[in-house]
Amino acid sequence: MSFLFCSVWAVGATIDEEGRENFNNFCREVMSETNQYKIKTPFPGGSVYEYTIDLDTMKWVAWKSRLKSSFKIPEKMSIQKIVVPTVDVVRYSWLLERYIEHRINCLFVGPTGTGKSCYVTSKINEMCTSGDYMPIFITMSAQTTANQTMGLVDEKLGKRKKGHYGPPMGSRCIIFVDDLNMPAREEYGAQPPIELLRQSIDQGGWYDTNDCHFRNLCDIQYVAAMGPPGGGRNPITDRFLRHMATCSITPFADETLELIFTTIMDWHLDKDFTQGVKVLSQKLVQATLELYRTAIKNLLPTPAKSHYTFNLRDFSKIIQGVCMSKAAIYDTPDKFVRLWVHEAFRVFADRLIDDTDVGSFLEWTRDMTEKHFKLKFDQVFKRIDTNGDGEVNTPDEIRSLMFGFYMDKKGQIYDEVQDLQEMRLRWEGFLEEFNQISRKPMKIVLFQYALEHASRIARVLRQPGGNVMLVGVGGSGKQSLSRLGSYACGYDVESIELTKTYSVENWHEDLVRILTKAGTGSTPLVFLLTDTQKKEKVPTAWPLV
Repeated sequence: MSFLFCSVWAVGATIDEEGRENFNNFCREVMSETNQYKIKTPFPGGSVYEYTIDLDTMKWVAWKSRLKSSFKIPEKMSIQKIVVPTVDVVRYSWLLERYIEHRINCLFVGPTGTGKSCYVTSKINEMCTSGDYMPIFITMSAQTTANQTMGLVDEKLGKRKKGHYGPPMGSRCIIFVDDLNMPAREEYGAQPPIELLRQSIDQGGWYDTNDCHFRNLCDIQYVAAMGPPGGGRNPITDRFLRHMATCSITPFADETLELIFTTIMDWHLDKDFTQGVKVLSQKLVQATLELYRTAIKNLLPTPAKSHYTFNLRDFSKIIQGVCMSKAAIYDTPDKFVRLWVHEAFRVFADRLIDDTDVGSFLEWTRDMTEKHFKLKFDQVFKRIDTNGDGEVNTPDEIRSLMFGFYMDKKGQIYDEVQDLQEMRLRWEGFLEEFNQISRKPMKIVLFQYALEHASRIARVLRQPGGNVMLVGVGGSGKQSLSRLGSYACGYDVESIELTKTYSVENWHEDLVRILTKAGTGSTPLVFLLTDTQKKEKVPTAWPLV
């Protein structure tokens, strides 16, 4: 049994979803009675990846049996911090714990949105509560250098004796390197930060760049995560990979996605929503899942549409947007479905560049509404039937569907915009107030398209971790509407002033100033950066809010 289990999670753990199916079939063939290998305790039915060993009974048990049946999300918990226990969470957390206990450097590989960072950080933080481990978290980017990587590790380790550095005695340091394959390659194809990590494993340390003495790193272990090569990610040298136990994290199965997001929706709708809205929880998740699958199948990236790249984070953004609703306002199924359609359009359709794609997405949304919610789409959206033909089937009509916090005087309720003229007056009021207090007043006309974009910007900024990239030709109002949307949310705006002598050092100073103000000030902050302000290849992973 132990040999079979270890074979699955040593050899079979390194392959992708399609490869796992082939490996499962191979294992079944090896365990068959007609084969030369006589195995007394073969895997039960299903996939070999679904089982582990119960060491007390020495029998196969499903990973699913280790799930906590009494999981409950705290009422006031932030949606971004929710981790719903699934088979994947149990399985990969158990593997990571074994790797750490036996001092095995490990690497988790999987597509964007599969939870790699979440699994690792949650488990490491849990293990560090005992005091036996000390964590160091490093997130790499294309601009990460070897000196930066060395500095991040050295500043956390203390001196034990001459030339030897490590965590406090009696503990072990776990260094988690996220986005491992992001550092850019140098002239000869090497990635200096990764070569530095490889040296620390091969030789037990690295050289101090100040006095050139060798720093022996004691009691450290590496855990890393990365996405598959491509899209800015580079292949990792085999000289480094040979030190790592590699585990592939496959995309979530549909039943897992339904479990995660149905649990979150049930948690949200238990906050005094009517029964007619509560019963939509699972239907909404199923509709979102089918819409997501349809979008990634049909809206493929091309040279002219290179930004048509969707992942599971987009799925979660729809659920996150729906969870901004309040029970007192969303008391009917029709209004709740309108909110869902709006969030789906903000997440997916706002990225589309022509009316043909938007029209297709509208048709998919219509189909999902009638299929899963059993509601007539045109009846639910009859208020925005501007041409009076009894159908809402054009991009111009669906544009009138808008939600925002700005219609509430206190800015606390995320509600539907019923009157576009009233919305225009609200935004004109924001503009007038902004011009009265700003050193650089804006003279802009708030026509329909401007109002729509301002509403979209304000929506993203009010969400936790809400960052937004605006794409458009020069002079289309990106900066002006960003400042206006930030003011409507009650946020301050900070930017940089580019000069002829502006350097990377000035960029670092500005980042320190802005982040300090964001962390110590009482008002939320928006960091506005334009493409014309990128003088050199500076790091582009900045926080916008």
